[in-house]
Amino acid sequence: MLSKKDAETLERFTHSGLLEKWEGLRKKFDSGGKITIANTGQYSSGKSTLFNALLGRTDNERFQTGAVPTTKKGDRERFTEGIDLMDTPGFDANLADDAEAFRMLMQADIIIMTHNVKTGMLNRPEYEWLKRIADGIGQENLSDRLIFVSTWIDEIQDESDRKKIRDELQRQISEISRGKSIAFYEVSAKRYYTAMKKGNANLERASRIPELREGLTGRAKLYGESLQTLRKKELAILCYESRNALNSLRFDKGSEISRRKTRIRERHSSAFETWRGIKGRFESMRQNVFSKLHDIRQYFDSSSDYQSYQQRVYEI
Repeated sequence: MLSKKDAETLERFTHSGLLEKWEGLRKKFDSGGKITIANTGQYSSGKSTLFNALLGRTDNERFQTGAVPTTKKGDRERFTEGIDLMDTPGFDANLADDAEAFRMLMQADIIIMTHNVKTGMLNRPEYEWLKRIADGIGQENLSDRLIFVSTWIDEIQDESDRKKIRDELQRQISEISRGKSIAFYEVSAKRYYTAMKKGNANLERASRIPELREGLTGRAKLYGESLQTLRKKELAILCYESRNALNSLRFDKGSEISRRKTRIRERHSSAFETWRGIKGRFESMRQNVFSKLHDIRQYFDSSSDYQSYQQRVYEI
């Protein structure tokens, strides 16, 4: 496992968004066999209301709800044995909340993307956010770890209108997932709340909350059976992504160095040629001087007067 310091260094040099993934994976390994299901969505999409319904907390809310952003940090609650629900901040409120939300989502095993069907298809921030999550999860694990939930279906009375929105949502999800199969649910927490107050079993089924609850527990159970294998697979994929990021950085830096060398060479080529010419001339002059000195030495070595002079010096 990459240390926190090394992960921070990797992020500082590559700017690849891998730090949150490494921190999240470390949290998951530290959690042992516990599985975390996290929700995400724009504020007022109904994500906290959905979690309260899944917990059956219709009279006494476990997760705070409201018309303005209320969730600031990951709030956890036990869902079933070995499974926690984690409520995260709504995105697109401010950059700080977005960063905190994404950091917490990378710590989750299963992520629920909630969308308020009253707004129609995914808007641009939702589309980009879901794409960012899909990239964070990775294509290999996308079908196992991502679930899409369309909320407030009771507000769209016309079935043909609902179908048009559903088809468009599924088309957008397919684009983001690159054709991967993503579980898709349509629910009404409002109907569920009413059903609980009235004790109406038919209305409870119509809310489709029980269907989602069953789907989540089944998905978590299957995920838990191969939990360690899946996390090791996630680790292998993350190592591969990190290596690619470093290789990309090395290639970019190498290309930049080559470009700078070329620019420097082009910028100073004239001066370089001038100094090379000067160096050549000085080298020629140097060789000429050495050559003359050599000739003079040979002349004196062969001169009889010079040899007589040396002999007298030695005698003295």
